Amino acid sequence: MRVYNFLKTYAGATYSFIASLCSIASLVLLFINSKLACIVALSVFCFGLLILLYGIMRGIGKMIKDNSKDDYKRIASFFSFQSSDGVKSTFEVFRMIQSKRLFLTEIPYNFKWTGSTPPKLSSRSQTITNVKYNPDKNQWDEATIRFPQPLKRKITINR
Repeated sequence: MRVYNFLKTYAGATYSFIASLCSIASLVLLFINSKLACIVALSVFCFGLLILLYGIMRGIGKMIKDNSKDDYKRIASFFSFQSSDGVKSTFEVFRMIQSKRLFLTEIPYNFKWTGSTPPKLSSRSQTITNVKYNPDKNQWDEATIRFPQPLKRKITINR
């Protein structure tokens, strides 16, 4: 039932157009018995399927875009700071996020390091790339966190 409601909402107009076009084409091709008529009928059918697929993809994109302007939603964050000798320290960040896109492959991570030597950024489950340190103390340092597999958005349609 959810799939039907989704198709009705986002692909209904496209489906109606395709159905009308196919009806007219089939009426015309009913009286023509040739190889050309079969090719035209198959072409119209394939074209109709492409238009329907485009309507569905456009509907999914519109639904997700309308739902959130951000790529992901921050659910919770946990921080841990440890220093056993007063010189070397470990700062751990744990985040729980929810993807707001169909597929989320990476997220930006902003931080500010004030130490004299650059920190070592690492993760057991993600890859950290594009680390950029900004010398301006009023601007964030940046990094990109890449997921080993894209986060997928679970799509639910409310009636």
